[in-house]
Amino acid sequence: MATQKRTAAAKKQAKKKPISEEPLKPVTERLDITLPEILGSVEYTYSNHARLSSNQFDFRIAFGDIGPTGVVTPKVGVIIPPVATKGLYVALGQLIERYEARDGEIADPTKSIEIEVVADPDQKSGQ
Repeated sequence: MATQKRTAAAKKQAKKKPISEEPLKPVTERLDITLPEILGSVEYTYSNHARLSSNQFDFRIAFGDIGPTGVVTPKVGVIIPPVATKGLYVALGQLIERYEARDGEIADPTKSIEIEVVADPDQKSGQ
């Protein structure tokens, strides 16, 4: 009976230890995760125009194509939460660095793609 009380008390005391004091246990199991092939399962479209906006809840990017007449043909839009937008920003920076290291510096983007930043996602261009 005394042993059971000490064991229960020892378990209770062990639960009270801060995580930082607990020794790390080696990982002995391997976890295999199969993810769907995301990049191969989406429909792609060409875009040389992007319209960007944000509000307190999300970032919005509308992609389109500007033809020779200057008219934008909307293609697709995405709404992204702030943390995912920041991750996208970092990932694109890394991808651009790798691209330029392999294929040379990318030309000034203001000459080949139009990026329009608006203050409000519902605001129309030119208003």
